[in-house]
Amino acid sequence: MNPRFYFATCQVGAEKAVKAEVLAEYPALRFAFSRPGFITFKEESDENPGLVLKKGIFTRLWGTVFAQTKDPAALGTLLALIPAGAIIQCFDRDEFVPGDEPNTFEQHSRIYSILKDIPGYAWNGTPKAGDEVYSMIWIDDFHVFLGLHVHTERLAPTPGNIPAIQLAEESPSRAYLKIEEALFRFKPAYEKGMTVLEVGCAPGGATTALLN
Repeated sequence: MNPRFYFATCQVGAEKAVKAEVLAEYPALRFAFSRPGFITFKEESDENPGLVLKKGIFTRLWGTVFAQTKDPAALGTLLALIPAGAIIQCFDRDEFVPGDEPNTFEQHSRIYSILKDIPGYAWNGTPKAGDEVYSMIWIDDFHVFLGLHVHTERLAPTPGNIPAIQLAEESPSRAYLKIEEALFRFKPAYEKGMTVLEVGCAPGGATTALLN
């Protein structure tokens, strides 16, 4: 009997909300490790099937931790755990609040800089519902996690369940990105002509998204 670890990713700043919603659904789990945008939890035994987070709102991606390494020389051993022909995606944990990225920012550049010289792997395969997906996740420096999750229709096929959303030029704030991701992720019923009340709108990025 060995412990099992799970990972949860989220937008920077949502870590406390993720911890709360995970422990509300699975109170027997124990918090293990975190960085902005990335949290792990420990289950005491791996005898039962892995837990699936069903009620996550702030959790972007949930899965099982397969392994991790901080040693470049151990990267090959990590990759050897992935079955041949498996879908492999690569992504960086969130470092910045959407819209606050520096001008030099490139999405997922950290993990790609580590994996760019590794031949023979089809990075960023496109999963379908029911597919197992192995994720190479950059955490810090050379700290890399290998995670596994089952793709569902609720998840985007892009790495890390991170939608490809750009800040509109006409938006006065990055709140545009937050509401766009919420609309993308939860697909609420809305149509032209509806009245929307935004509470606490300053300076109006979310309203811009809804108007668009």
